[in-house]
This record gives sequence, C-alpha cells and structure tokens, in this order.
Amino acid sequence: KPIIVKDIFTIYIPNAFSPNKDLTNEVFIPQGYRIDPSNFTMLIFNRWGELIYKTNDLNSPWNGRYNNTGDLVEVGVYVYKVVVKEMDDGPKHEFIGRVSVIR
Repeated sequence: KPIIVKDIFTIYIPNAFSPNKDLTNEVFIPQGYRIDPSNFTMLIFNRWGELIYKTNDLNSPWNGRYNNTGDLVEVGVYVYKVVVKEMDDGPKHEFIGRVSVIR
C-alpha cells in the first residue's frame, strides 16, 4: 500500500517534455498538492534570457511554442521560474530550474 500523507505541500516539476503530437508528455506544467491556484506564476525563458511564455493559471501548461502560439521552439534547454504559494495562507516558494524540450 502506498503511504498517503495528508495536508503536506508537494510539487513536481518535470525536467523534460516532448511536444511532438504523440500524445505523451506534450506539455510542461508543475503538479502537486496544496498549491494555491490563485497564487501561481510560471515563466519560461530561452537561452538568451528572453521570456517566451508566462502564465498565472495552474491549468495552462506550456505547449512548447512561443507564447503557446505559432511554431514550436527548438529542441534544447529552457529555464523556468515557478512561484507558488501553499494553500491556507502557507508560505510562498520559488523554484528556478531547467526543462529540456525533446522530440
């Protein structure tokens, strides 16, 4: 049986995704437990530091395109900044890392 711990903030941020229309790992979005959906920000930057995607909607993943429209970005490594707040007036957390776009 899995161990289930209730009321503990958790977050999972993938390190790669593959927007190639095979219906597997098509988008990039953090997932977790006790994330306040009204206090979420995700920024994606290319290797030159240009902001290529921003959302405040936990249900609006990055699809591997500039501003989620137009052409797919190049295969490579992108930088994310995710700022989340825990539910029930919990603390704010900031995560900075890398995500690989693969095909």
